[in-house]
Amino acid sequence: MKVKQFSFDHLNSSMVLCLEHMSSPGHMLLVAKTHLYSNKAKPEVRLLQAAVCTHYMDYIIKEQDLQSTGILFCGDFNSLPTYKFFTSGTYEYCPNSSSSKYKFEFYL
Repeated sequence: MKVKQFSFDHLNSSMVLCLEHMSSPGHMLLVAKTHLYSNKAKPEVRLLQAAVCTHYMDYIIKEQDLQSTGILFCGDFNSLPTYKFFTSGTYEYCPNSSSSKYKFEFYL
C-alpha cells in the first residue's frame, strides 16, 4: 500500500490496547477501536483508515510476539466498501474520476 498517494485531510481517532488475563498469564486480548471518517463522496479515506488500523494491529501482534492473541476490533464499519473490506480481506477501489485502481488488503 502506498500511503503517500492519499491525503489525510481528516484525521480521526484510533486506539489499541493489549490486555492480559489476570488469572491466566499469557492469555492476551488485543482491543482496538476506531472512528472512521464519514463522507460518501470519499469512501477511499475510510478504506485507507481501516487498512492502516489493521496494519498497525498486525504490527503490534508481530512486534510483541502475540500471534495467539484474541482480537476485538470495534468501530463504525457500516459503509459497504468498509464492510466488504473486513469480510473479504481485500477491496479494490476505482474513483469515478480516475482510471487508477487502489487495492486495500486486510492485514490480520
